[in-house]
Amino acid sequence: MAAKLNGALIGPQAASDWLYVYPKGIHDLVLYTKEKYYDPLIYITKNGVLEFNNPELSLEEALHDTHNSEEVMKV
Repeated sequence: MAAKLNGALIGPQAASDWLYVYPKGIHDLVLYTKEKYYDPLIYITKNGVLEFNNPELSLEEALHDTHNSEEVMKV
């Protein structure tokens, strides 16, 4: 797997040196599953973005997950 597409990064780097945020990836996977398996019911409960740990955030601040919300809305 490559982090670049046509010479540009596919998205921002997650909290791992090999993982990048790529909302289109989950979109394409769901469409593939829909077509291959005749439109099954699919539940997506978490998009799996690995985030950096910021010990200075309170629990309430850490749970206010605007990054994941913004990325999901791009798809």
